[in-house]
Amino acid sequence: SLVYLFRLFRKGTKDLFPLLVGGVLAVSAGIYDSLFAVIGIKPFFWLQGIGIFFCLLAVFLTIVNRTTRMHVELEGYTRGIEGEVDRRTRELHETNIALSKANTAKSDFLAHMSHEIRTPLNCIMGFAQLLEQHTANEEDRHNVHLILQESDHLMQLINHILDFSKIEKGKIILEKLPFDLRAAVN
Repeated sequence: SLVYLFRLFRKGTKDLFPLLVGGVLAVSAGIYDSLFAVIGIKPFFWLQGIGIFFCLLAVFLTIVNRTTRMHVELEGYTRGIEGEVDRRTRELHETNIALSKANTAKSDFLAHMSHEIRTPLNCIMGFAQLLEQHTANEEDRHNVHLILQESDHLMQLINHILDFSKIEKGKIILEKLPFDLRAAVN
């Protein structure tokens, strides 16, 4: 194990130096204890205590060094994540502005086109009403009635589109009118 520690120390793991010294002293104390026990001389107790002290010092320095390294890495990760969040927030803000502009353009287009379709549709409906009044043939009158009925549905659809445009622009005026709920649902 001392050889392993020495190799780590040579690779640049500086916080292992006290562990290496402590290990050498502890092993030396163990050897001296065994040797002097056989010979009969009093062992060096202080040598073993110094070895344990250096081992504890090495553990402490290792913990401090690794904690400092992890703190630095964590700060780097934090800065990276904060930068990514800022970048994505800017992208979302830009996308939100673009979507808002596109939605406004869509609403303006629908309102403009609805008005453009409404004018000729009113003309068609007016001529169909005149034609219905002056048609004597029942089949022709039925066909003109279908034209009026479908053009009325188309006019309601256009009015709904215009209402949605007004709602989006905040310019809708609500009216309180009686209505037949069954007819509205059907």
